[in-house]
Amino acid sequence: MLLPMSPPGTSSCTSNLSNETIKYPWSTDVLTVLLLALHPSTWLNIKDERLKAEFQTLVSTDNLPDDLKQEILHRRRQLYYLKAYKEEEEYEDPMPPSP
Repeated sequence: MLLPMSPPGTSSCTSNLSNETIKYPWSTDVLTVLLLALHPSTWLNIKDERLKAEFQTLVSTDNLPDDLKQEILHRRRQLYYLKAYKEEEEYEDPMPPSP
């Protein structure tokens, strides 16, 4: 999984197994990816047109690096399928009680 990383050295540790440095995303990085992963129509109900336009610009994937853009689109697909599964689950008949 690809996530944007905070500035070097701000959230990393050194592995005991090698000289390799392992970097972990900050919670703000994860939150950013999750916000970007929301479907663009999420922001369409904002009444203030100026604010709506600002949100749409902020969450646009047009100017992101290709790797990050692909990750965001992958997360959007996952959210779409998760939502579809949840909605399907809600419409299924409950299992009959055991005798």
